[in-house]
Amino acid sequence: MAEAFGLAVNIATVVELSAKIASICLQYSKDVKNAREEIARVKEETLSLKAVAESASELLEGPHGAALKASQKLTGAVEGAALRLKALDAELHPSSTRKAMRRFGVRALKWPFQSNDVEKLVRDIMRYTQMISMGLQIDNTYVNQIMFYAIVVMCLSIYDAEQYYSVLNRNSYWINSQPSPRPHSTPTLRSITRPVYQVQGWNS
Repeated sequence: MAEAFGLAVNIATVVELSAKIASICLQYSKDVKNAREEIARVKEETLSLKAVAESASELLEGPHGAALKASQKLTGAVEGAALRLKALDAELHPSSTRKAMRRFGVRALKWPFQSNDVEKLVRDIMRYTQMISMGLQIDNTYVNQIMFYAIVVMCLSIYDAEQYYSVLNRNSYWINSQPSPRPHSTPTLRSITRPVYQVQGWNS
């Protein structure tokens, strides 16, 4: 429970800081003319990380949040992303002197990174984005398995042909949209429910 709570907090931090940094980058792009392409790259990658973090947050807050074991294992990656964004946020914020100069209409913002620094920064952000994205793919597979077995259990508990086909038909679109499981993994719905057909004497 503590790990899940920590993960949720860090995800919220990533979302908040990503939005904040994107806003700061927008201001830099207006004030700094000689680094607009680099600023745009940092902004773009930061917004990509924000989008992935928001997807993670939705999954954790959804009905299957407690079962998302893969997301809970992403604590290290999300924490790393939050720490990196905190450092970036501090580096991008102008000093108090520059803030004072801006109040008098003086453009005092200076892009704090060299080209090599930007390359490393972008790679760091991309790496965290990819790690979280991969975790979400694992989670969706896990949730799909849970839903698959829930439908199977429901079908196996039905001893009336009409009700059985009703449940199957209501879920047929979702079942057919799932990738075919490997032979050594999840069996197909038809193979699992075949004993029901045989016991009840229904046509299979």
